[in-house]
Amino acid sequence: MSLSYALNLQSMLYCQTLVCKAFFSLNSQELPEVFEDNMQAWMEEFRKYLAYENEALKEVDAEKASVVDDVKAAICENVSLYMSKNEEEFTPYLQGFVGDIWGLLLKVTLQANQDKLAMSAIRFLTTVSKSVSHSLFGQDDALTSICEKVIVPNLRIREEDEELFEMNPIEYIRRDMEGSDSDTRRRAASELVKGLLEHYQERVTQLFSGYVGSLLQQYGSNNADWKAKDCAVFLVIALTVRGRTAAQGATATNQLVNIVEFFQTHVMPELAAQDKNSLPFLKADSLKFLITFRTQIPKAGVILVLPSIIALLTAESNVVHSYAAQCLERLLVLKEPGTSQLRFTPQDFAPAMSSVLTGLFGALQLADSTENEYVMKAVMRCIMFMESAFKDYAQLCLSELIKILQIVCQNPKQPGFNHYLFESIAALLKHAGAMDLLTAFEELLFPSFMQILQEDNEQFAPYVFLLLSHMVEKVAGKHM
Repeated sequence: MSLSYALNLQSMLYCQTLVCKAFFSLNSQELPEVFEDNMQAWMEEFRKYLAYENEALKEVDAEKASVVDDVKAAICENVSLYMSKNEEEFTPYLQGFVGDIWGLLLKVTLQANQDKLAMSAIRFLTTVSKSVSHSLFGQDDALTSICEKVIVPNLRIREEDEELFEMNPIEYIRRDMEGSDSDTRRRAASELVKGLLEHYQERVTQLFSGYVGSLLQQYGSNNADWKAKDCAVFLVIALTVRGRTAAQGATATNQLVNIVEFFQTHVMPELAAQDKNSLPFLKADSLKFLITFRTQIPKAGVILVLPSIIALLTAESNVVHSYAAQCLERLLVLKEPGTSQLRFTPQDFAPAMSSVLTGLFGALQLADSTENEYVMKAVMRCIMFMESAFKDYAQLCLSELIKILQIVCQNPKQPGFNHYLFESIAALLKHAGAMDLLTAFEELLFPSFMQILQEDNEQFAPYVFLLLSHMVEKVAGKHM
């Protein structure tokens, strides 16, 4: 096969990809009459390209999708659009496309260069699973095949994820905890689980619970196979969460899954492991599980693992100690469902507060975490939560914050971290009068504040002016 032939093929298929994208744009609002009248011709061509293979076009670049995969991914997006917006008109072609895309998914590898194709194909199946045509997945063998051949393989962690965990922890956290993973295989597979649960909750839960048990058994018989347990925890979360908010975590759950039992049996042991630096992925998974289901896990259970969470604040892994800090911060603002009452009181955390602060400020000494905004947000939350009961730690805490302020003043890099740093100082000042520490705070803060203003630090000066005005109000109120 000549090189020129392959290059010509690539050019033609690239043009086909552009045609598919134009098709998507023209149909994204409503179904134009010209497309409705010629739907059969379009769908026949789409199916032809979904089955197209050519050895001359195989790519060797592990990070770059082939032109054939690009065309197929664009077609999957087009039929997903029709399925979601024009289901009635698309119904005659649906079964054929389900078979084609199902067969396509069975051939797709786990290599990064096929991520886009895999996600587009899975999203199509998810759209079908939520539609009135969900009966296509109603047979037990179909559900079993989807779980075994699509969902579990795409939920398993890959080398790319491991590299991100180690080399770019902030991006990993954003994807894993903050929802910026919309274009990942794990999120696509997780959404397919939720789609299947809409109409087959009992059967899907029973089936997937069996796979969870099998994955946990793999880990139990060989602790080196930690990826099996990582997949199991991720699958349990996907299987259980039916609704969530940032404030409460999971707000609606699959009642067929015993969250508390899973937490006690499989999550607590990982959190309580003596070596805080071993199996960092599983520790991060366990903290994520607690953060997600903090409303459902009893208060006594959380108090029981609190020492373990505190110990993980100084774990070497950036992701682990960031998750530990985020876990503490979320617990401190957790309210009882349907009320404005906080679940935890300052008295609950008072015995551990010294260890908490030691751990948080210790985390800020770790490599790549000197400006960790998750940790600083947890410091801020501790001060706000304890209020005037923070007196025993206030002066020492402020001294540490001032040291950090003096360092970041030289080269401000993380706006989120800087914001929480000043919020922490403001929270201390708010209760300084009640703690009889206003004069001491003035003496500690003024040198740093004057330095910021003298150096005309544009990023920090607004914060300083706000805090100075707050201090003036406190002093005036004290002498009235």
